[in-house]
Amino acid sequence: MKIAVATPEGEVHNIEVDSQFELENLKALIESETGIPPADQILSYHGQELTDPKKTLEQYGVLENDILSLRKNPQAIPRDGAEIELMRQQILNQPQVSEQLLQTQPELFDAAFTGSEQFASLIRQMNQRSQQAALARQMNQHSQQVNTPNDPLDIGNQRRIEEEIRMKNIEENWRTAYEKIPQFFARVVMLYINIEINGHQIKAFVDSGCQSTIMSPQCAEKCGIMRLLDKRYAGRAVGVGTAEIIGRVHYVEAEIHVKAENHVGYLSLECSFMIMEGSNDVLFGLDMLMCHQACIDLKKKALIINDVPIPFLAEHELPESARSIGEGSL
Repeated sequence: MKIAVATPEGEVHNIEVDSQFELENLKALIESETGIPPADQILSYHGQELTDPKKTLEQYGVLENDILSLRKNPQAIPRDGAEIELMRQQILNQPQVSEQLLQTQPELFDAAFTGSEQFASLIRQMNQRSQQAALARQMNQHSQQVNTPNDPLDIGNQRRIEEEIRMKNIEENWRTAYEKIPQFFARVVMLYINIEINGHQIKAFVDSGCQSTIMSPQCAEKCGIMRLLDKRYAGRAVGVGTAEIIGRVHYVEAEIHVKAENHVGYLSLECSFMIMEGSNDVLFGLDMLMCHQACIDLKKKALIINDVPIPFLAEHELPESARSIGEGSL
């Protein structure tokens, strides 16, 4: 599964791990990504610090696409040669760690298997770059303070002080949010499920904010249902924008392949589609959800129909148009 590790500096590291990964192994991977030794890492999940190195991610309740917050221990001391060699041995002796490192940090992986000196040299270079970046930030802050006039009666200086106080409050508010609700700093993955119509595989967008269930004419052609199009229902849809409705297909059976404790096989859904230009291939709207008394369960990350959970697709399974939406999109 994919999880993200976010730092207070705004860096986000995406990591592929197994749910049975122990915390100590995860910290070893994070060390390869950030250069921060496991002993100096403070990891939190939903505001709770993770402290047991032998607990798995599943035991901590970490799920696909969840975000962990990472802080560096302020009392951290510089790494010595023994710590570096211990890190190298962890990589050599733990296949899960070395396999992940090969995918994310191939240069560090090669150095670990080449020899102690090469590995130690690369680690020290990474630490040096990290320290230089931190020093540059401190110097920039100091420069801004030196260039600020000290006269408290100066109107411009008063405004700068007010702005500094405002920004300090914003920074404190940001850090509180980062600690308590780090998931709000990640892009929200839209809700899609896999369905099948007349043998044609479709990724259907689940949208309770849309009144009607919609299909694009291109998708309708591929599914072989355009012959059933009722053009008496043509018109124009008006909402955030406008789109041409070319008609309606009143009855179609869709199949969903499910594998759950209480149901293995295909779940058949009776559907009615508005055929509309410029839409997703298929959009399950509020009418469909209400008809089948569906429940969007965000904890289980599934659409529940007739007590059968239909898992939402992971981000890498989404259509290209859904994966390319930027963080600033609404």
